[in-house]
Amino acid sequence: MKLQLVYNLRSEHPHKASDCPVDADADWDTPETISFLNTSLTRIGFDVTEVRFSREAVQHIIQREVLIFNICEMTGGAYREALIPSLCEIHQIPYVFSQPDVMVKALDKNICNLLVQQSGIDVPSWLFLKTVRDLEILKSASNYPYIVKPHSEGSGMGISDQSVVYSYQELYARVKYILSAYRQSVVVQKYIDGLELTVGVIGNGDNVEVLAPVLVELPNSQVYGYVQKEDSQNQVTYSLCSDEKVNRKVLRAAKIIYNVLGCRDAARIDFRFDTAREKLYFLEVNPLPHLHPLIGDFCRSAYGSKYSYDSLLKKICNFALLRDN
Repeated sequence: MKLQLVYNLRSEHPHKASDCPVDADADWDTPETISFLNTSLTRIGFDVTEVRFSREAVQHIIQREVLIFNICEMTGGAYREALIPSLCEIHQIPYVFSQPDVMVKALDKNICNLLVQQSGIDVPSWLFLKTVRDLEILKSASNYPYIVKPHSEGSGMGISDQSVVYSYQELYARVKYILSAYRQSVVVQKYIDGLELTVGVIGNGDNVEVLAPVLVELPNSQVYGYVQKEDSQNQVTYSLCSDEKVNRKVLRAAKIIYNVLGCRDAARIDFRFDTAREKLYFLEVNPLPHLHPLIGDFCRSAYGSKYSYDSLLKKICNFALLRDN
């Protein structure tokens, strides 16, 4: 079957040469990731065509009798990951991963937190600020430390040790910086000191499999941010979580979150476990998980559940093909 691998390259990010933060292109992919995907998808039986997204490429994407394997992050607000899925929906083209509304819900940290909280899963308390006019709200914050995040970014964008603040002065300065540098709303959330965990989920509806929880150890940092992810070989230690009590909590919560948000085919979900209170907190969900076989957290989780890279991609694609049929 024909498959179009649709992607963005970091080297072509429109903000690359501007005054935007250094991590502005973090969500976009490298040629190495695309090469790994192309090789594996070809090996499992697809006739792969690479489509580097551009306006001109739209005509190539909207073809019949082809499966779209889209990993485009695009640019814009919380809607950006929904653009290619929306195009596929309009033209009734089968595609891998979640529908447009799920992409928007997942990237919008405020809405996502609300939906997950309503499902009964613990979420660290948060404030949502849209503009500098909302800075007055920060005076009500008294439960330090907090972590300050851009409202609709992934891949650790805007997250560093400076994101964790311990006073009103630090909080005010960091919020003002995110509003200015990232030009979007801000989420101020209670910082949870504890175990950082990430887990992959695959499947659809009743046929959902939660993969192996991965423990992310950060010996020199309080956060799993952009720098830590880009230099993971030196700054992070990964292992399968061996605490069965923690694993049970993660597996239960991940399945609930995946289904409540309406994810399909695959996603990665991140948590923090407060060891003092023995409480698991939801951090975020990514319905377009990083698929680099050597450094992608989603892949690490899959390997812990005995999947190979090829068998993982084959299973994800099969979910989409079965849905289309």
